[in-house]
Amino acid sequence: MHKVKVNPAAQFSLTVGTRGEISPRRVCRLVERDGSATVYIRRGHTAERLRDAMNEFLRVLLEVDGRWAQTWDRDADRIERPPLGLGIAEIEWRIAPDALLPSGVPCVPLEERGRFIWAIRGGLASPEVIAEMNRYFKRLAGDGLWVQRWPGANPTHN
Repeated sequence: MHKVKVNPAAQFSLTVGTRGEISPRRVCRLVERDGSATVYIRRGHTAERLRDAMNEFLRVLLEVDGRWAQTWDRDADRIERPPLGLGIAEIEWRIAPDALLPSGVPCVPLEERGRFIWAIRGGLASPEVIAEMNRYFKRLAGDGLWVQRWPGANPTHN
């Protein structure tokens, strides 16, 4: 059994990836390190303004507010394993109707205890990247690799 370390101010970012960073069969790849995660996305599958908006929201949520924490166990390939189905929390990317988003805003994070939804303006993320990200999130949040730090709850779980 590996000892698990909690990184309460971990970084998480999205960027355009190169051929060497993403398998030819995929449109994105999530790479974790102790204290950070980077999602490399194939060019053309997300708009720059979406990545910029998400990165700013993530910086505030993680580094400033400490609302999510990485539980690190030194297993750098853990994200590539199939989800265990623990259902600890949910994170999901969803396309939202334009009428539900403020004018000109590419995305809005919607969070409640045990759940985090990225409401994304149509046309800013491909269906393929949304599907791949949602598969990553089933492992990442569902199995507790990253945990929500909800006020008044256990500091490393919901």
